[in-house]
Amino acid sequence: MDLAIQKEVLERVGGGVERLLDLAAEIARHVGAGAAVSPPRLTLHLTSGRAIEGLLVDRTDDISESALVIRALPSGSTAPSLTWVRVRSIDAVTLHDPELLLAELQVPVPPSREALEQRAAELSAEISLALGSEVTIALEPLSPSAARMQLRALDRLLEALGTVLVDLCGEPLGRQALGGVRRIELATGDLLDIRLDGETLRATIPRSSLHWPEREELRGRLEAVF
Repeated sequence: MDLAIQKEVLERVGGGVERLLDLAAEIARHVGAGAAVSPPRLTLHLTSGRAIEGLLVDRTDDISESALVIRALPSGSTAPSLTWVRVRSIDAVTLHDPELLLAELQVPVPPSREALEQRAAELSAEISLALGSEVTIALEPLSPSAARMQLRALDRLLEALGTVLVDLCGEPLGRQALGGVRRIELATGDLLDIRLDGETLRATIPRSSLHWPEREELRGRLEAVF
């Protein structure tokens, strides 16, 4: 392992085993919410002398105890399995692929919903002025289990689709096409989808950043619905 990476890992996990497990659990939650990141691979060395290697799925905490949920790596024909491990039974942890852990921790913090709503309002005002009629932009409600991924995807959609819409407003044919739109609804899902329902333009962007469209694709899909 590169010494610089080793140093950064040690700095990020300065609190020891508990801090490492907290960081790994944070990434695992991103995976559960649909993030395009990889779950951490750990080997848990238990006080009993047993070792369990697998991918961290989640960390559960209640009043009585904390536990890790580990998905064991299948070997041969063995099907994947889940194992709950009491944190207090863990004596040491081996972190595999520390470079990957660092990369996943660099996933940017998404903007707040309030910040996105402010940007949506500013974009709405710009489009309304260009078209000469009021156009409102609405964001989908957030799901508690996937809010982080929704915010990142909506941020991307606002940036890319907003640029395309402003460009269209600057063109005669674009203004004509958008002239009947009174509401734009932005949402996240599994696939890219843009449709026009009466006066409402609905745009859905994949939550996974692996499938985010480029502006050219967005423009092509927009032009196809008019």
